[in-house]
Amino acid sequence: MQKQKSLLIRSVAVTFGLIFSAASLPAYSGDAAPSRVTIMTYNVENLFDTVHDENRDDYAYLPLSVKKSMPDLKEHCAKMGSDFYIKECMELDWSDAVLDTKLTRIADVMKQIGNGKGPDIQIFAEVENQRVLEILNKKRLQGMGYQTVVLIEGPDNRGIDPGIISRFPQWRPAKLHLVPYKGKNENEQRMGDRSRGILEVDLLLPDGQKLAVFAVHFPSQSNPGYLREQAITHLTKLMTELPSDVIAVAGGDFNVTSDEDKATGYYDKILRSEVLVSHQVGCKDCKGSYYYHSQKQWSFFDVLAFSKSVDASNRPSKWHLDTASIRTPNDAAQQKNKWGEPLRFDPETGFGVSDHWPMYAELVTGN
Repeated sequence: MQKQKSLLIRSVAVTFGLIFSAASLPAYSGDAAPSRVTIMTYNVENLFDTVHDENRDDYAYLPLSVKKSMPDLKEHCAKMGSDFYIKECMELDWSDAVLDTKLTRIADVMKQIGNGKGPDIQIFAEVENQRVLEILNKKRLQGMGYQTVVLIEGPDNRGIDPGIISRFPQWRPAKLHLVPYKGKNENEQRMGDRSRGILEVDLLLPDGQKLAVFAVHFPSQSNPGYLREQAITHLTKLMTELPSDVIAVAGGDFNVTSDEDKATGYYDKILRSEVLVSHQVGCKDCKGSYYYHSQKQWSFFDVLAFSKSVDASNRPSKWHLDTASIRTPNDAAQQKNKWGEPLRFDPETGFGVSDHWPMYAELVTGN
């Protein structure tokens, strides 16, 4: 079944590519070609709509009124593992009102950028489907000029995927790259057929510059580190094999802890050898984007990575990365707790947004 899903993903991408025409998409609708392009990545922590998707374990994130009519709910929830998640699956009321509060909180985080305009390119992790991204755009980002909304569903059992919205149009169809994982047992070997892929959305900046945007959400810390290493290696390959006239940015949740990075050098030895890594070239005052309470440790789970062609000291591209702009925006209402850590969303009280902070950066031209 998972193999069939993977083939379907590839088939849809190919079919869409045959009918896609960049000229058919609207051009950038801003007042003038910007000299700065603002980019943010954000793990929005369980952004689900309120409708059950077939073949997805999204039962926890449904209204109670729907759950009560599902005779096999207990059976599905029992698969969640721990008592905490089973209870959440059975009792959480993920209603339209709760979803609307969650969307409002996410929009508030985005509106920290550009005096309420939001970033030009927003990368998301942990989104259920394109439907909920469209709801966010239409209900809470209205009038902000986001014309490109893309999410290609991968084989993740829970149905959480990376997604991208932007003010800029696409110049070729989006793709979902499945990572060719090589595991040490059958379960790990099948990771590529059940894990989140790498979403590529190719955007056209107003001056004609082609920009490839990659959105990622790599295997969690419950999986062996070498699977994250393989994912990072594959992403680096995708970014460095682009045509010379295309610049690239990747963003998302890499799921690499501070301790793991110190021990393995996944960021320093693999990613940084080929691309610019946000918290290594800037963000000097940043603590991290994710906080482990049990270990009292900050980590840079959330990263923006840029092709080296935008290195300001190198400047082979007319666009370059403003390293001074790199930061973790966290001043929106409900975004942090009293200890200054990310505050996850509580559906019962409506407090919080996500257990991650975003990572932000700007590309600059004309100076």
